[in-house]
Amino acid sequence: MDYQQYAEQFKDIGEKIKESREKANILEHQAKKAKTEFESFSLMSHIIKELDLACDNDPGKHGPAYFFVSAIGKRDISHSENPSLQEPCPSCNTQYPVIMSYDQTCDSPDGDTWTKEAFLMCPKDGISPIAIFHREHRFL
Repeated sequence: MDYQQYAEQFKDIGEKIKESREKANILEHQAKKAKTEFESFSLMSHIIKELDLACDNDPGKHGPAYFFVSAIGKRDISHSENPSLQEPCPSCNTQYPVIMSYDQTCDSPDGDTWTKEAFLMCPKDGISPIAIFHREHRFL
């Protein structure tokens, strides 16, 4: 076999490269989607466990604290000990309790930032944000 005969066997390699690239792109997209789902469901598992814990005397100072929501106003979110406010999941339209996270997102000598974020968690469709508020001091 000479070079020409050998090289002729690779005449379709450009098409194989294109097909392999398309397969790789599809698999990469599927892997990113699976990773996002894994992270979302892991976070929901963590939140469910944290909702059941007694709150410490300094909620949000050392990581997010989670509460059920009783009301969402124009500048604040009120919490409750039991699920009282429900909203429909935007994907499946099933009603779920609204939950909030409360967290000191910045702690510095120049100033602090506190964040309250309301969201709902659907066991099928994941987390859906509803409202978020930031302040340079603790919410009262």
